[in-house]
Amino acid sequence: MFGLFQKSAFGLDISDISLEMVEFQKKGGKIVLSAVGRMILTKGVIEDGKILNEEKLAAAIRDLCAKTQPQKISAKQVIASLPESKIFSHHFKIPSTIPESQLGEALKFEASNVIPASMDELVFDFKIIKKESASAKTAADKQEILYVASFKSIAESYARTLRLAGLEPLALDAEALSIARSLIKVYNKDEAVLIIDIGARETALSIFDQDGIRFSRDLAIAGDYFTKIIAEKLKLSWDQAEGMKTTCGLDLDCEDGRILLVLQQTLEKISQEIIKGIRYYENETGRKVAKGVLVGGSANLTGFAMYFQDNLGIPCEWGRPWIVSDQSPISSTLLLTNAIGLALRGVESDPAKAGINLLPVGGGK
Repeated sequence: MFGLFQKSAFGLDISDISLEMVEFQKKGGKIVLSAVGRMILTKGVIEDGKILNEEKLAAAIRDLCAKTQPQKISAKQVIASLPESKIFSHHFKIPSTIPESQLGEALKFEASNVIPASMDELVFDFKIIKKESASAKTAADKQEILYVASFKSIAESYARTLRLAGLEPLALDAEALSIARSLIKVYNKDEAVLIIDIGARETALSIFDQDGIRFSRDLAIAGDYFTKIIAEKLKLSWDQAEGMKTTCGLDLDCEDGRILLVLQQTLEKISQEIIKGIRYYENETGRKVAKGVLVGGSANLTGFAMYFQDNLGIPCEWGRPWIVSDQSPISSTLLLTNAIGLALRGVESDPAKAGINLLPVGGGK
């Protein structure tokens, strides 16, 4: 403790195109915003989640730490996330007779059958979700486990870059888990939430319920692809297409509804993948997906929430982190959702152990 504040770690969201930082501190049991900032990255620093220039990225991180508002980032400890495109997640059911000390080896064996990568190339973590007694369906007691992995080389590169920036990484989270932490404070029993994260380069779909993440899928269709299609179909420059996309969205009264007509087929592809995910989840669990939540920099377009609501048959809304009030100084929350979730982990009593942690042991140095 120092003063009335509990020392914390800040949250850092690193994407191909930008950095977002959020720092909370605890004061008298309340979570108080102390710093927030965003920076657009130079093209070529990161591509498809892979850091191409660690020195330039580290310099950008240092620069943003000094420019956050209403004050500079005070923490030297950081919680970051790995890009969803580099994450593998799966639920396994393992005999309860296997002790926790041996679960790691058991999970390596199980994962080798479903993950298209060598186990030696991965760093992973897991969480016991629940334990099930033997039944007519299962001959023995089982424990359901969430397994999350990423490429060791990617995790080491992120950790190394954070240290180059003069920071101490406490955890590397999975982006989808962090976003859910930001958006969902309490889960309703036997109901799930669909998160549609539309970024510049990809759309990440995930379904969460009281037992954690139950489905995830990444699509190479997102904001930049929307702009590309608009430019090609309407014979516009990239900047003109981007401007029309941002101004009109799916508004039928803007430019005679041409953006909706041009993007209709593309949006249908996303909807079809979401419907497949919902059916898979509901068939596997017997639970219902109660609503959809849109986040990401490319989700905040006119008509997107209503479009998905009409096509999916469930209520859909733009995401709003539960920590953010109407009086909060945080704006553009769709862009900051992941950073907010990471920062919320940062004020836990032990952030390193407060969730899945893909920080390599002894790696990234």
